Amino acid sequence: MKKEDRSFIRWVSLSCKIFTAALAIGVVCYAAMGVLGLVNNPVPYYFSEWINWMQPKLKLPVTYHDSSLYLDNGTYSIGDYILSVGYLFVIIMAQSYVAAYFLGRLNHTLISKVIMYKATKEFHQKYSGIKAAHFERLLSENLTETGLEDVSRKHWEKWREHYKSNMSYDEWKQKFKKVL
Repeated sequence: MKKEDRSFIRWVSLSCKIFTAALAIGVVCYAAMGVLGLVNNPVPYYFSEWINWMQPKLKLPVTYHDSSLYLDNGTYSIGDYILSVGYLFVIIMAQSYVAAYFLGRLNHTLISKVIMYKATKEFHQKYSGIKAAHFERLLSENLTETGLEDVSRKHWEKWREHYKSNMSYDEWKQKFKKVL
């Protein structure tokens, strides 16, 4: 893969992440403003109506203002009020979770399509099977040998003890370099 393609994929990946983060912040703000009653958010309304239809004695709030009104007119006790505020918090969290799931899928789809367009299908298949941290390493191609060196030195120590050899590490490495 060309260096220009790698840098293009990095920029697309970063811009997709920024776009996804901006949308996620917008969804969380919209859900919070809907619970506060500043915007019309139909999710808490329809969910509350559905629960109220199944349990007519249970009266769930749509906004925080509804919870306060139910407390003032005697519909709620203090415990019911605390539970209703918790219910509204759960509604915000549920909307945020669903939005995060779909935004994550959107982010993955956008990046995959760009990789298939800009790079090859073979590279996309490699990318699909590799986790994000390994993908960044694949793009940068800065492979370090320290992990391999540590493992081979430990293997040499065990080999030397097992065969009771006095061969040095460098000699052993030269002798078994083709195997390693």
